[in-house]
Amino acid sequence: MILSNTDIKKINLDQLIDDYLIAGKIDKLLIVVPTNRRVRQLKKMLIDSTQRKTVSYINIETLWTLADKVLHKKMAYIDLDDAVAKVLLSQCFKKSDLKFFNKFKHQLPFGTLEKIKNYFSKLKENGIYPNEFFSLIEKVDETEKLKARDLQNLYSTYFQKTISQNIYEIGDVFYFLSNLDVTDINQYFQSVFPLVEKIIFLGFDELRKPEINFISKISSNKNVEVFLKFDYYKFNPKAFGHIIKTFIGLKKQKFNEVTDKSFFVNNELFTHFRQEIFKSKNVNRKFNSPNVFRIKANNRQTEIELIAKQIKSLILERNVNPADICVVFNLIENYSDIIRDVFEQYEIPLNLTDRFLLKQSPSVISLINLLEIIEDDYHYKAITKAFSNSFISNSIDINNLLKFSREFKITSNFNRWVSAVEMAKYNADEGDYNFDLAKVLYDLKSIKNLLEPFEKKHTIREFLKIFDELFVKTKMLQKILSLNQNAAERNIRSLESFFVNIKLMLELDEKELPDQKYDIGFFLDTLKGIASHTRFNIKEKTMECVLVTTVNEIRGLNFDYLFVGGLCNRDFPTKYNPELIMSKQIASGEISHLQKEKFYFYQAITSWRKNLYLSFPMKDNDSELVESNFLVELSEIIEINELLPESFDKIIFTKKDEYQILGSIDAKSLKMLDVTLNLSDENLNMISKKLEIEEIKRENSENPFSGGLDAGSQTDNGLNSLLKTISQKEFSVTEMETFSKCPFQYFAKNILRIAAEKDPTEMIESFELGNYLHKIFFLFYSEMRDRDIDIGSCDVQNYNLAKEILFKIAVDVIPPEIKKSQFSFYEIEKIFGLNGKESDSILIHFLEHERRENLEFKPRFFEVGFGNVKYNSTDDRLSSTEAARIDDINMKGKIDRIDLRNADNENQIRIVDYKLSGKKPAKNDFHDGIALQLPIYAFVAKSLLFQKLNVNYDVEGLKIFSLKYSEKDFRLVDFAGERKSDARIDELINLALEKIKSNVNQIKEGKFFLTKLENYGERICKFCDFKTICRINEII
Repeated sequence: MILSNTDIKKINLDQLIDDYLIAGKIDKLLIVVPTNRRVRQLKKMLIDSTQRKTVSYINIETLWTLADKVLHKKMAYIDLDDAVAKVLLSQCFKKSDLKFFNKFKHQLPFGTLEKIKNYFSKLKENGIYPNEFFSLIEKVDETEKLKARDLQNLYSTYFQKTISQNIYEIGDVFYFLSNLDVTDINQYFQSVFPLVEKIIFLGFDELRKPEINFISKISSNKNVEVFLKFDYYKFNPKAFGHIIKTFIGLKKQKFNEVTDKSFFVNNELFTHFRQEIFKSKNVNRKFNSPNVFRIKANNRQTEIELIAKQIKSLILERNVNPADICVVFNLIENYSDIIRDVFEQYEIPLNLTDRFLLKQSPSVISLINLLEIIEDDYHYKAITKAFSNSFISNSIDINNLLKFSREFKITSNFNRWVSAVEMAKYNADEGDYNFDLAKVLYDLKSIKNLLEPFEKKHTIREFLKIFDELFVKTKMLQKILSLNQNAAERNIRSLESFFVNIKLMLELDEKELPDQKYDIGFFLDTLKGIASHTRFNIKEKTMECVLVTTVNEIRGLNFDYLFVGGLCNRDFPTKYNPELIMSKQIASGEISHLQKEKFYFYQAITSWRKNLYLSFPMKDNDSELVESNFLVELSEIIEINELLPESFDKIIFTKKDEYQILGSIDAKSLKMLDVTLNLSDENLNMISKKLEIEEIKRENSENPFSGGLDAGSQTDNGLNSLLKTISQKEFSVTEMETFSKCPFQYFAKNILRIAAEKDPTEMIESFELGNYLHKIFFLFYSEMRDRDIDIGSCDVQNYNLAKEILFKIAVDVIPPEIKKSQFSFYEIEKIFGLNGKESDSILIHFLEHERRENLEFKPRFFEVGFGNVKYNSTDDRLSSTEAARIDDINMKGKIDRIDLRNADNENQIRIVDYKLSGKKPAKNDFHDGIALQLPIYAFVAKSLLFQKLNVNYDVEGLKIFSLKYSEKDFRLVDFAGERKSDARIDELINLALEKIKSNVNQIKEGKFFLTKLENYGERICKFCDFKTICRINEII
């Protein structure tokens, strides 16, 4: 259908364009199309059709660019970017006195902000401005009045803010054009297009009232003939019904219907679509369509993989040019990330039109993260996030800072960081730490120097200057230019959008308060707002690529091979979402919404020449999806062929496919498959060997591929000497227990020195609390021994003295910063007494217990060290710097406490180990070698006592001192269980000694296999730090 401002009865617009082209008068034509892509495609087509003749100028515009150029002749203004609009709207929200939306306080949620912004844009595009909106809201239901008045208030504020600062979006442009008289508009139009005598509108399906008004005004010029061509078939209102409103609007503006004489390709199938689509109940016949295929996929990922396989087949088997293939979706955002990943795997050249969000750009985020260090008060997480980014050129050693942070429990505040460094220098030599203290200080000062300019308030002009300087200091541009072409282009485009919008947004604020100074919080809010709302495109590749876009973007275009994806309900058609407030004048309505999407579907399925592929997923994550009603209705009027996933099963498309096939077979089957894979002899042997190794590893047998280091090998690779050196070191009991649990865990932790990184915390951890209590009890009992005070038999005076000494030692031992920390408050309260009550403290529980229980045994030696341990808190009366010997094995450690029996002529001791948990070992733990500590300590204690006192002591008991806060659990627990006889203890000691010998012998032989203990999942693996690098779940 064609409408015109002329009295012409019939016309062939295609011929008209050709005639102007041949005559060299193409500059006298203005062609207006719906999309920029159609502009580019049509311009290229017209240039190609000139057969290399010189073309002076081709006038092709979208309706928006046409209106924009005309208005720019009247006034200067800035085009309002969508992201800037949302930030401005957010500012208006903060300044508006709202009732319905006051639950959001000072910040609208992102989704709500976007919905309101789109609603206001839609109002403008429909010619409904604040004054008109005010009259409309008076007609809404009482239930919606409060919300409507808030929206009217917000709309008015937002509209005035943008207009007063001369920043316009599409609706604003048509607002000003509607206020211009016909003479002015024609004058400006002639100024922009002085030679144009004919205007042709192609590919539009719907025009709003302000757009019709504008077209009518430029059509009033008697020297300009206007033609509007629509794809319309009046006998199928279900597919074309929404165009009628536009048709009526143009007829009211004196546009006449013209017979279309354009040559129509006699495509019987497309004619059938026009006549029968969505009329399935009245369909006359079902059309045979050998070139239309349906692809049914399990989920979105599989859907894209199947599309990629078919495209790859077309390119390789039929030599199809990728530029002749197009993939479209109604909601492309549901697929963008999947498409990028899959097409890269399948090595398919791609032009994807979906725009990126700035907040997904690593270069943009890295700049914001740097400034967040100030806002977050130099928090270790902010520092880590900023300087772990590869786009920031720096020499900051993050791991070194984190080690320092964990050691000194510093999580934030620059001054606290520096004070902790000074304290560390004072308390110990640098060699005592597992981090470089000088580097910590140097890095902190480097960060401070970089960010210090932002710590004070600035005007907007000052901020823009120092922000530009920060970008230069980071040397980010050099980093970006070293990336591959695609990554470099994406990051450069994102930074360009970021800086342009920041400058625009801040300069708008500057107009209101030119000399106002703001802190970093204000500027970060702006930067984050821009990053959250801005989308950017990367330039389309000039090489031949598959186009992936939305159905709206291909209006007027045709491709040899077209894939329409995402054909499930909710995607295509989408679910109708009612307007923010329901009004007949502005609500599109569910029927209208569905009519438009039906037309877009019709346009899509008539945009191909050779093959059409229609695909849909059955699931989205765990949600069941339903095949699109549109696809169901199409299948009612044509026969659709099924493209089955199985048809691709025997074809290798990617390296991943090859690896999956190789990983699913055994070595014997490989040679049978070799014909398909076409492997060289060298690769065949290599892969065969690797498959054999994988089979051996899955069996979990003891061999070089499952944890054995092959120490018996005749090859002199230094392994034997290395293992010999390791076996001669001093082992701690904890190391031996780790080996007993899982030799591989021991190998990863103690030989490879792999450590799971844990976050620094200001909260006192259980092992730290235990260390403090150990030290308190050690110092307390040492002084009691020096004063010859026996807690078990002391009088009231000595008891009170002991209590005073105990609390004083505790005050001295626990650092002030720990006592002041809000994170450690409860744990410290438990030590000194909840709510200030000493009677409710661990210290009093301990003192009372010792007074009550230590009648038979007297605590005598404390923190008894042996071997290479720190001796600043050990008992010099019994400790030894010599390692304890078990045959030729060296052991080191520290015994918490040794009690001696008070009775004469009874040479008995008991070994006491302080534990916060108080949990005693399970029966199997003794035999499995994961409860070695107290038996080994008993063995060592007997040896040390004999060396020092020349007395053979028997071990009467192995005790765990449970330091649990509750009074009933604060007690001594028998380590050995119910059987307390000397024979039972000797049995445990012998079991422990034999286990250690066995463990060290396996270390010497390089046997670091996976655990074979019963119920290893719960006992060993559940809390293991090395689960991510362990193959325990792969064994047969």
